[in-house]
Amino acid sequence: MAMIADIGRLFLPIILLIISTKCSANDILGCGGFVKSHVPLDFSKIEIGLYTKEGSLKEKTECAPTNGYYFLPLYEKGEYVLKVHPPAGWSFEPSEVNLSVDGVTDQCSSGQDVNFAFNGFGIAGRVITAGQKQGPSGIAIQLVDDKGQVRNTVTSVGGDFHFTPVIPGKYTVKASHPKWKLDPAQAVVQVKEGNTALPSGVIVVKGYDVSGSVTSFGSPIGGIYVLLYSKEESPKFRVEGCNTALLQGVPDAPICHSITNANGEFNFGLVPAGEYKLLALSTPPGQVTVSYNVRPEAVPFTVRHDSLFIKHAFEVTGFTVVGTVVKSVGGPGLAGAQVLLDGTPIGKSDAAGKFTLPNLQPSTYTIGFQHGKNLQLLNFFY
Repeated sequence: MAMIADIGRLFLPIILLIISTKCSANDILGCGGFVKSHVPLDFSKIEIGLYTKEGSLKEKTECAPTNGYYFLPLYEKGEYVLKVHPPAGWSFEPSEVNLSVDGVTDQCSSGQDVNFAFNGFGIAGRVITAGQKQGPSGIAIQLVDDKGQVRNTVTSVGGDFHFTPVIPGKYTVKASHPKWKLDPAQAVVQVKEGNTALPSGVIVVKGYDVSGSVTSFGSPIGGIYVLLYSKEESPKFRVEGCNTALLQGVPDAPICHSITNANGEFNFGLVPAGEYKLLALSTPPGQVTVSYNVRPEAVPFTVRHDSLFIKHAFEVTGFTVVGTVVKSVGGPGLAGAQVLLDGTPIGKSDAAGKFTLPNLQPSTYTIGFQHGKNLQLLNFFY
């Protein structure tokens, strides 16, 4: 009998342990509710996350695929944030809910549902640079619905843009920029169920403006011919907004050229993405008396997804004057004439009467020509 009594005493702590465990389980709190939608959704693609106030993830769960129900256990009281994690572009209201769990009065402790309502899908797209996989930031994008209502955004780095929430329907996406040419510049999209992504290449920036400046001893200089060359032998895309007239005596065959204005600036209106170089002509076409000393010999550059300004692309470090001493107006050249620059002899005219004044700098000069007892002076400014 004593043996039986001892066994009976062993059962008591086991029973108490089971009762204690059940009581602990009843203390576990939880938050639950529904993701609701006015259109059919695959709720299993949506997750609900429970975070601490500091942003650390405590629990995460998927919604039930049939009705959007979710439940997350809560083991401790405290401050939490409940967040909905849908696929990119899906919009919900609210997107998150702050919770102050006290075990008694809050939504979770009192068994109230915390619901998230679906607002709409998303339209996503990318404006690309012609021939590239990405595009520029700063392109203005409009989304126009079939009632004419307009929403606006701009592209981010890489050319990406998106609109959300968007309800099912037909829309026109329009792109514009004050300087860059887009072609095509708009696309029509139909939103049905789920996010809608525009195919790559439906909106394209053809190219970007490339400009720069040419100076001479710190001051702008006009009338300098700047030539544009591509690294590719047969470029796929065409440069626009520059002079394509053929120039005599230029190296190779430039795509086109630009002439610096009074501010010393040149401009190529539309240059597709790629690698290029610039050359500056030392002797302008049709000019036989003056040539420029220009450095550097060439300026390489790359066009990616933005306008480009090349400050001080070229520097004119001096100029050379070539002339002819003649016996009379319209007459033959005079050989052996002494050439003086500001009164200093610098050489004589050759057999054809030609002379050269090299490496001059901006200033006012007096050129003298003396042959025998005859002396003639000529003032000029560069």
